[in-house]
Amino acid sequence: MHMLKVFAVAALLACATGQTQAAERSDFTGVWLTDKGDGAAEIRPCGEGLCGYIYSILVVPDPSLPPRDNRNEKPELRKRPLCGLQIMGGLKKVSTDAFGDGWVYDPETGKQYSVEITLSGKTLAVRGYIGTKLMGKTVEWSRPASAPKKCTPPA
Repeated sequence: MHMLKVFAVAALLACATGQTQAAERSDFTGVWLTDKGDGAAEIRPCGEGLCGYIYSILVVPDPSLPPRDNRNEKPELRKRPLCGLQIMGGLKKVSTDAFGDGWVYDPETGKQYSVEITLSGKTLAVRGYIGTKLMGKTVEWSRPASAPKKCTPPA
């Protein structure tokens, strides 16, 4: 009888832990305004982790041209549209308030970095780095009062 009680408690704890992790992951998901306010990214589940995509481009350098990945280090990727572009991937739960061990792509520099994202209320700290987190830069993204208009990739 004692073993049955121990098993029941263990099963309840396992269920509660799974629900907590899903709730925590959902706190990270949704639309976030970038630190400069020139765009928005959507973070959503992918596999067991999180991925991020360009959701909205609020400042367009040349409105007569579709925004493209013109600064990419790889010339063969420079013609791809920015709208909908995956800019984060491989993010895994690393603590109660952070996902890391992933990558982030910065279309302004055309470079990819390692990344960790940390949630603090309605702010998301996005830390991009090369090699070690000590040698990186953190920017803060915020939740918009209402989601900006979603961009549409060119046909």
